[in-house]
Amino acid sequence: MKKLYIFVLLFTAAVHAQQTFTVYFDLDKDEVNADSYNALQQWMQNNKDVTVFKIAAFTDSRGTDYYNRALSARRAANVEKLLQQNGVLFSEAYTATGLGEIAGGDYDKNRKAVISFIVRQVLVEEESEALAPKNEEREVNNTISEAIKSKGTGKTIVLKNLNFYGNSGIVLPKSKPVLLELLKVMEDNPNLKIDIQGHICCLRKDKDNIALLRAKSVYKFLVDNNIDKSRLTYKSFEGKHPIYPIPEKTHEEEVANRRVEIEIISE
Repeated sequence: MKKLYIFVLLFTAAVHAQQTFTVYFDLDKDEVNADSYNALQQWMQNNKDVTVFKIAAFTDSRGTDYYNRALSARRAANVEKLLQQNGVLFSEAYTATGLGEIAGGDYDKNRKAVISFIVRQVLVEEESEALAPKNEEREVNNTISEAIKSKGTGKTIVLKNLNFYGNSGIVLPKSKPVLLELLKVMEDNPNLKIDIQGHICCLRKDKDNIALLRAKSVYKFLVDNNIDKSRLTYKSFEGKHPIYPIPEKTHEEEVANRRVEIEIISE
């Protein structure tokens, strides 16, 4: 049996959605205060597998609305800079926003920035057949095979329902049957050669090479299951060819743009 990495996205909030970490600021300051700076450094040291998708910063209600919005925006930007300097990953749909004042309450607690994030963790490396094709799993439909026959050499095919967690090359668990179907097509058509093409959502420029990771993830799955490397190539198209226009209007559109396509090189 092969060793395979099993990846999952862990959601630890009650609704399995997100976690937050809050830092605080002194009066009229846009840099986090000393206590929060130390706490943030410790948090980053202890949380290497997080992806940040939002920073929302606030002020107390002492200044004017214009002043407070500008100050909160600087606070959000400075927290972002601290995270970037320490190698923290950001979601493709990441936002940093200064939301101005919080009225009433404790002034000290209102001068804050809330970091929203999710945790991605490698659970286990084990002797496993978790992603290996089993007989009962090979009863897949012929969607990819039919598309190849109908389109022919030089055409591209979207691997429908092969989707990924945001800002990663990790395939969503529900997409496993698509990988198995593609593997069966490659096995049944020994002369078939394909170029695997990765795409991202939300942004045109792929500064973290996420699209390449997505293409490589499919490539590695096929190679690990005995498809000869000479039949496969892979590349990134970043966010240059979205299915839905960027910025996307819904979460579903973002998921659809985070995709892999294959181009038929020869049959």
